[in-house]
Amino acid sequence: MALLWSATEPLRGEVHPTALFGLLYKLVYLKATDPSQWQSVLGRGIGEADLHLPGHRREPLVGADFGLVRDEKFRHVLRFIDEIDMSDGVGPESTAARLADDFLAKGDNRVGRGGAHHTPPAVADLLVRILSSTTSDSVLDPSCGSGELLCAAGRGKALVHGQVANVWSAQMATMNTALHGVSAEIQVGDALTSGCFAQHRFDTVLSNPPFAMRLPSDLTLNLPFGQSANADLAWLQLAVLKLNPLGTAAVVMPAGAAFRGNKETSIRAAMVEAGVVHAVIELPSQLFKHTQISTMLWILRSREAAVPRSDVLLINAAQLGTRVSNSEQILAPQAQARIATEYERWREAAAFKGESGFSHSATFEEVKREDFVLHPARYTVIESAKPGPEDFAKSLATLRAELAGVLREARRTDADLEEGLSRLGRQQREDGSFASLGDICSVVAGPGSLSPDGRAADGRPLILTRNIRNERVDFGEVGAVSTSVAATMGKFAASVGDIVAARVGSDRRFGLVGEGQRGWLVGPGCILLRAREKVLPAFLLHYLTGPDAQRWLDTQKRGTAIHHITTSALKALPVWLPTLSVQQEVIETMAPFRAAALAHNRVGEIVGELKALVLPALLADLPE
Repeated sequence: MALLWSATEPLRGEVHPTALFGLLYKLVYLKATDPSQWQSVLGRGIGEADLHLPGHRREPLVGADFGLVRDEKFRHVLRFIDEIDMSDGVGPESTAARLADDFLAKGDNRVGRGGAHHTPPAVADLLVRILSSTTSDSVLDPSCGSGELLCAAGRGKALVHGQVANVWSAQMATMNTALHGVSAEIQVGDALTSGCFAQHRFDTVLSNPPFAMRLPSDLTLNLPFGQSANADLAWLQLAVLKLNPLGTAAVVMPAGAAFRGNKETSIRAAMVEAGVVHAVIELPSQLFKHTQISTMLWILRSREAAVPRSDVLLINAAQLGTRVSNSEQILAPQAQARIATEYERWREAAAFKGESGFSHSATFEEVKREDFVLHPARYTVIESAKPGPEDFAKSLATLRAELAGVLREARRTDADLEEGLSRLGRQQREDGSFASLGDICSVVAGPGSLSPDGRAADGRPLILTRNIRNERVDFGEVGAVSTSVAATMGKFAASVGDIVAARVGSDRRFGLVGEGQRGWLVGPGCILLRAREKVLPAFLLHYLTGPDAQRWLDTQKRGTAIHHITTSALKALPVWLPTLSVQQEVIETMAPFRAAALAHNRVGEIVGELKALVLPALLADLPE
């Protein structure tokens, strides 16, 4: 971006920076998407060229902003852009898309747009992470700016929708989404006052609207929960209105929307009482360049899906920023993952316990006592628990006894492992052939959207990605769905010997279904594998978790904000398939490895629990 901007030096002072910025963006768009038109521009000059964007009228490439600037002054810029290799076309990882992202991220201060409304990539990624567990075939951003959120959310979608208040921004959003390989319908008009895709409702609404916009005093909007002079809460209500019955919205707001008083208190009260406010997440300061305004992320649901007076999740992520300069922080992938994981844990939990200083699930009565202020810091005060001497002694004795037993088991598995290693030969097996995974087992993706609605004892247990650990299923808290819902989901029921794969996430996890999980349902984000007669399930599990399969799967993962793998890619995975007798030999040889790993993992867990118990006790001088 810096080099390209420096190439415009001869034009400075003759062309407004905003118009020049727009022209550079249009030239990059032409070079990446229309090679013949680009060659025409190179040959005939910029003054003779026009631009026809999808959904927009054909117009001259340069307008009145450029006055009488001669073509000769553009030649250097054209030559510079022509030397950039954009042969990889368009798409999220293309040269043109990366250049577009750099334009938008670094161009704000050069053209005077102001960075407050541009959505940083890390914030866009967080919104997509949080919404990833819900079905999102249709996407809307009612204030899409330059289309950053549509680019992040539109990967793999047939079409996304956006609205913006002026033609210039609509052109930028159209070009930006196209350069990222996203098909978008961009509509011009103020979404609050002139309507927003009136005949449509959407699975996902996500937006970063302008902050603290004032509404005319004589304007009355048709909003379900009330109207104030500040438009912030109007944007939140618009998001709710545009959701399908099972939809979810994520909207960036200034912090004041969570605590401002007077009329806004009654609007928040009505929204919380109706149950449309799912979560409020405080973000680190200075994520948005050129503004010190603190921001929060509101997660909303439709009025049809809302449960009146339901709990609201409050997450205080204000301290999770990573400073990159005196005036800017970023939200690193680890911080994004921590926020998204906490939201997902709350959404799936039958009984949620927040993390002190970080998260809290507030009841309606709690929020009412706080006069409907939804600032997470008010609900996430760090608690300092100091156990008494009797509690300490009892917990210590229990953990020491468990550790002694697990250490004995670890020593036994170590001996079995050493014996197995001593018998292990170094010969390379050649008695087998490759087969695709889809040929040797059925591959069924879990349902697109399904949430637990009770405890495992009250319904049919639901397998989620968090229940797959250490090559097995049934790890940690297990939710359930009602028996009536389970009765309609027979194809997702697991049998003994099935393998459940985690479809979403950077690590490729697989777990074997045991007798205790017979009939459990495979949930969203998972894939059910059922081996056919040519392969033993335990052998297949070893192969899938082995280095060859894992390397191949890494080459097939999709997405940048959240990695995932498609069922078609998984079906194509090449599997080395020896005879059944050799498969059984592999299973028996690998058994001590798995047993030793499980035992030592448990040793590490207990040691961690002991550390968490002993350290506070030492600091409090409880044990003598």
